[in-house]
Amino acid sequence: MDKMILNVASIFQNDMILQRNKPVAVWGEAGAKSKVKVTIQGQSVECISDEKGKWLVNLSDLKASVKEELIVESGDERIVLTDIAVGEVWLAGGQSNMEFYMYYDKDYESVLPLCNDQLIRFYDVPKVASDEHKARFSYDLFGKWRKADEENLKYFSAVAYYFAKSLKDDLNVPIGIIGCNWGGSRAACWMDKQTVEKYGSVWLQDYEKGLLEIKDMDSEREAYFSSDLSDPMKVFDDEIRNKLLRGVPEEELLRIVAQWQENGNGPVIGPWHEWRPTCLYEYMIKTIVPFSIKGVIYYQGESDENHPDIYENMLEGLVGCWRKAFNQDIPFIMTMLAPFEGGGENYVVLRSQQKLATQRISNLWCASIGDVGNSYDIHPKEKRPVGKRLALLARGHVYNEDVLCDAPVGKALSFDENRLIIECENVDGGLFTKGDSLNGLRVFDELNNEIDKSTYKTLIENNKVEITFDKSIKGKKCRVEYAQAPYYEVNIYNMAEIPMLPFVLEI
Repeated sequence: MDKMILNVASIFQNDMILQRNKPVAVWGEAGAKSKVKVTIQGQSVECISDEKGKWLVNLSDLKASVKEELIVESGDERIVLTDIAVGEVWLAGGQSNMEFYMYYDKDYESVLPLCNDQLIRFYDVPKVASDEHKARFSYDLFGKWRKADEENLKYFSAVAYYFAKSLKDDLNVPIGIIGCNWGGSRAACWMDKQTVEKYGSVWLQDYEKGLLEIKDMDSEREAYFSSDLSDPMKVFDDEIRNKLLRGVPEEELLRIVAQWQENGNGPVIGPWHEWRPTCLYEYMIKTIVPFSIKGVIYYQGESDENHPDIYENMLEGLVGCWRKAFNQDIPFIMTMLAPFEGGGENYVVLRSQQKLATQRISNLWCASIGDVGNSYDIHPKEKRPVGKRLALLARGHVYNEDVLCDAPVGKALSFDENRLIIECENVDGGLFTKGDSLNGLRVFDELNNEIDKSTYKTLIENNKVEITFDKSIKGKKCRVEYAQAPYYEVNIYNMAEIPMLPFVLEI
């Protein structure tokens, strides 16, 4: 008889949160061809493990609850997981602005004494990008379900915490967050190879070309693993990342980065590096599928700057890849890239690609955060508005609440003698500005010359943006751009206090 070794996948632990109102997959390993029974909320489901001992059951819909037990049995072996809650589970994906800890958030000190909530819980998928990562590092702080309290809050994703807090206050059910993110990662890191080949083959070509340029693979590998940057437990402890996250004066930041580059530092993306295509899908996403989730919040794109014109395709590939992997038509809510001076003109293209993706991909929405950027810091410290706007989109589109949740945006441009009139969407209740003038708006003539701002005035009238010139411009070609720069400051809002999205309109 085969030896019985019963276990469950690592995400199934004491204190976890399971998704309510939909089938829940539970899986693990046992002896080959063994009967396994899983019990929770009075229902039991059985299956037979395969030749390799792998098993999976699908529980019927669970009701929101707390203090549950999940019991897994096979032969004489029995696993009992306790203090389980059932509610809403969201995956928080992306790169460093999603990874960004509460400890670095602008409001951390004021939130900390008020954060204790046993029904907001986080699970961070271990940051593993290769077999060598597994062998070299301890993951004691990762791969555990943790409750929101003063001990654990500092290592919660700030965006995801504010998202979870907002949903918890609104839905009054347990909220679970699965953090699956890594600073600097490109979208191609989070897809399987077939998807990258279809939607972003240029990233594979870049990686393969880079491999050919590595002169000494062994020494580069050892240099990577000898540095703190390779250790997920120390990734926020080195001087440069600390300064980038905490924020420093622009001149000091530029000096640090210049010195870092002069010293020969830079990414050598070998077959061990977390930025190579497909690796984070293989080593992180696959460890948690097909865990039942409600949806995904996603903050990523800064590192796709090298190929911005295909980012819409990359998003289509990623959304499809994850929906297939989780076997669920899960909604995605992403964050538009925040204003940042160092992003270059490609940030404008990336934001446009994000906007196009929401128009073409079903159940994909984008949160507008054009008012919380930073000209010199790629990690803006004010994450509360980001999380709350993601939650607002979830409330409106996923939970079907009657709330204004989408950002206002210019949709059509028309003439009226000496006025240009911008028709806007998502303006129920009206538009308003914070400040005396409208920021971020530029007008260009038919020769692509910017029209002097002193020759026109802007105002909001009847939920529209009006641009009034000194003389008639009717019949002339022109273009209006809003927030079309790497860094911009916007101050046009709808009544949900969501800032207007970037747009370009021509007539």
